[in-house]
Amino acid sequence: MDGMIDGLWEIAGLIDGETKVIPGHGALATRSDLLEFRSMLVDIRDRLKQEMAQGSSADEVVASNSAVEGYAMPNANTDRWLRAEHEEYRQE
Repeated sequence: MDGMIDGLWEIAGLIDGETKVIPGHGALATRSDLLEFRSMLVDIRDRLKQEMAQGSSADEVVASNSAVEGYAMPNANTDRWLRAEHEEYRQE
């Protein structure tokens, strides 16, 4: 996730408000949309790390939905992604 966050910051530095961003999913976006997406990832990462600091297992993080609360309806892809990120940060 850190790589995605860093990469989005780099891209934001290369484009301006007139640039059209073609995402992998969804409609055309702007620099502002890209920065909003990056902000969401930062927030989710921080929530995940906070839960992990409190000793939450991957199962507990997925069950609580707090990492993604307010952003997306959890589904199987969300579960898989959160588990992968939990593992990534567990190894730090």
